[in-house]
Formats: sequence, C-alpha cells, structure tokens
Amino acid sequence: MYGRGISEGERNALRKNAALSIANQYLHGTEEAQPVARRLSSKGSFGNLLAGEILVEQASRQTPSMAPDWFRHARALLEKATYPTKDESPDLSASSIARAEFRLAQLSALEEMFSKGVLPKNSTTQRMYNELTKRAISIADTSRSMRGNQVHSAMQLRGFIGELAVLLIAQRYSIQQIGSDSWLPFQSFFSENNGGDCLYDTGAPTWDINIYTQTNKSDPIEKSYMLQVKSAKPDSDIDPAIPIVSVNSDLFLPGDDGWLGRVGDKIIRSCSFELERPEASERLTRELDIRTEMLLEIIG
Repeated sequence: MYGRGISEGERNALRKNAALSIANQYLHGTEEAQPVARRLSSKGSFGNLLAGEILVEQASRQTPSMAPDWFRHARALLEKATYPTKDESPDLSASSIARAEFRLAQLSALEEMFSKGVLPKNSTTQRMYNELTKRAISIADTSRSMRGNQVHSAMQLRGFIGELAVLLIAQRYSIQQIGSDSWLPFQSFFSENNGGDCLYDTGAPTWDINIYTQTNKSDPIEKSYMLQVKSAKPDSDIDPAIPIVSVNSDLFLPGDDGWLGRVGDKIIRSCSFELERPEASERLTRELDIRTEMLLEIIG
C-alpha cells in the first residue's frame, strides 16, 4: 500500500501470524518438534512461548528417563520468553510473558509427574499452587493497568484470567480436600489448546485444563477430565464431551455484584488473600468453597 507506513498493530499481527505458521508445522505433523522450536526461538517472546509449550508437550510423551532433558530445554525457552527484545512491541510481549511465567510455575510438578510416573505429592503441589497464585495476582494487576495502546495483550489477558481462576480453585481443592497424589489439574498442552491449527478453527475439540487421576502409585496416571474455560457462556456447547466453565456466570455468587465481568479476578485475589492471611479470610474461604462445589458439579 502506497503513502502509508505499517502500523504497530499491523506489525504485531504479521509477527504473530509468522510464528503461528511455524507452529502449525508441528501441529500438522509436517515438521518435528525440535526444529520447529529452534525456528520459533528467533521470533521474540511469543515465538519462545510457543516453542516452550511445544517442548513441554513433547516432554510429557517421553519415557521417564528422557522427560527431564525435554523439560530442561522447555524451561530455557519459556524463561527466554519472559525477556522481550528491545524491538518487541509491549502489546505483543505482555501476554506472552504472562503465559510463559504461568507455565513455568507448573513445570517442576509436571516434570516430577512425567519422570516418576506418579502424581506429585501434596508438598510439591502446594509450592506450585503458591507460585501460581503469586503469578496470577501479578497477571491480574497487569491486566488492570493496561494502557490504551496494548489492545492485544489486554484482550488476551482478560480471557486468560478466567483460566487461571479455575485452575487455582481446582488445585486448591486437590490440596485441601482430596490429595494431589490422586487428583490434580494442570493447564492443557499446546495441541489440546489449539485444536490442530493455530490460525484457523478446524472444528476439532479444544480445552484449557486437564485433570489427572491415579488411584494407586502402581496404577498408570489417567487424564480423566478435560475442561474448557470461557469468560462468558457460549451460545452452544462446542463439544458435549468437554464441560465448559463460564466463569462470570457459572461461578458467580450473590456478593459479586461489584465484580460484574471480573469474577475470575475476584477468585484470584481471594486465593491470594487466603494464603497470606488465613486467620482473616473466613468469608473468602467460604466463598471459595462454594465456588469449588459449583465447579465440581460442572466437572461431573
């Protein structure tokens, strides 16, 4: 186009689509994970996030003896994603940094699970939950302070906050009520979250959270439940086999009137306050328990 320079928003879209096109080579099975990750690692924070997520998924598919090496490479890429280059737009990098930090907080527990073949013990999960809650608060604060020129990241983080909230109350239930060595939720993996294509809706099922179960340590770990998280209730079920949690309606309580459209934000802040000041959190703890029961009814 003549007479007009490319805008920052257009430049961000081009950079993002270039990285997604590379990641599609992995999803489509036309290129192996490692060369795709190497190519993505030169594409800034967003590219390193995608590369790290691909290697995390591949780590979960390795033998127990091979998994730690894959997790180590995934960690390096995710850590690199948290340091944007000087020429990167803050609007593109902010959501990538948030997602990389949140996956990093789960990595040690994931590595323990896939390298040992057992669900992590409660102490490991408690450390993960504490770190996830801290990261979630930071992400919620970042989302609220977004400037007008950070449209992309603001939209991405608003949707992400609902996922964080559901994952936190599910992990809290695992630790406090059932035991994380028998029932434990994590973020879903890259291909599960994208439905076979990063750029186009293929109609394939997608989901945001996996819940793993293991009755006895000698039994295999099972992926028993999958959840899709939405901020608002969709017009119809995308896949009847995958429950949808619509955070702002399904987990809404009568006292949430001041948090309309921001129930996920309130859940995150409630989890944080409960950790920091348990002696003063009786009302918030009761609310979290009620929301957990609401979530469990959806999970089935």
